[in-house]
Amino acid sequence: MGGRRSKTLRVSKTLRVCRKKGWTEPPLSASPPARYGHSMVNLNGQIHVFGGQGAAPLTFFDDLWRFNEEQATWEARPRPENSPSARRGHAAAVYNGKMYVLFGRDSQGYLNDVWQYDPGAGSWALKTAAAPVSPRARHAVTTADGRVWITGGETAQGDSSEVWTYHPGLNTWHREQDLPAAMSGHTAVNYQGEVYIYGSSGVLKLGGARNAWASQNRAPATLQIKGHVAAVDFDRGVMVVCGGERPTTEVAVGECYEYWFESQYWFYLGLMPYELNQSAGAWVHSSFARVSPSLARGRLVMFGGLSSDGAPTDHTLLYTRTYPIYLPLGFNAYASAHGDPYTDPNADLHADADRNANRHTAAGSLALPAVDSEVTEIRGSGRRGTCN
Repeated sequence: MGGRRSKTLRVSKTLRVCRKKGWTEPPLSASPPARYGHSMVNLNGQIHVFGGQGAAPLTFFDDLWRFNEEQATWEARPRPENSPSARRGHAAAVYNGKMYVLFGRDSQGYLNDVWQYDPGAGSWALKTAAAPVSPRARHAVTTADGRVWITGGETAQGDSSEVWTYHPGLNTWHREQDLPAAMSGHTAVNYQGEVYIYGSSGVLKLGGARNAWASQNRAPATLQIKGHVAAVDFDRGVMVVCGGERPTTEVAVGECYEYWFESQYWFYLGLMPYELNQSAGAWVHSSFARVSPSLARGRLVMFGGLSSDGAPTDHTLLYTRTYPIYLPLGFNAYASAHGDPYTDPNADLHADADRNANRHTAAGSLALPAVDSEVTEIRGSGRRGTCN
């Protein structure tokens, strides 16, 4: 490919950090009001955002917005009389070209209803008024095996470890194997037909027999977060994780990582333009993937969330991964099985990089060098260069 080549620094010598590289915030003539706790899905190639909570006390939204990723424009969708009530902390999944909104909470408490949105007809349908699942919010859902998987969540009795499946076609429910621990604010994704959970305790994978959860990767302190965005880049086989909060501080963070499903490695991608908690995001896949995987550059779309001062935002952010800007953190399955500190081949490098970069602040966030598009050499010798 033409253009300027990047300078490649030796991974064994240098930790390279790009601040806010790859992020854009497009100018918008209109956008949804500031909010958090909303849902976002890629519905038939178009981004849809529903619900959430605003800045004013007990201000919940019941609106639906569609984002044109190519033109970077938002469009409010018509709201029929028969549509879901205003809520936040719900979850949304896509099944057979339709969006399903499950549960959440409003000014009266927790909900356990299920709604279906048909984008072709622009209509909503109530599928289940009261599911056999206890009302909840901040749960995580994904689709697999022709069913919607509902995991964990926050209930009136505290966090839940329950896992349920919902079959939209049959409108039936089934109790599945519980999570190893109660949790909320986590995320669930489907990669190659397998269900993965990511939260403050690390990555969990549901076994092929669907009867046991296995720990794929215990998260180091830097990655113990909840309220984050997680989206799968199927072209590259990775899960991109951005933002969230550390459970110990409840302070919004602004780091991005990616998790490689096959190798079970984490990579640090850099900082977002803002610290955001309880935002929402979805991955838009690249059309180039059909031609050549090496040209595949889908991107992450994010909207809203709570800022570091606890205020809802209306930021629309687009992230396109830049090459190459990261160092593998080395937290793989082998290392996870051998306790802490992790005994991977580059353990000394990772420990030194953590100390030298002063990555852990009082708030538990990353304190990175004040650079924008330049590579910062933190340890060892090497040449400086740009991130592209």
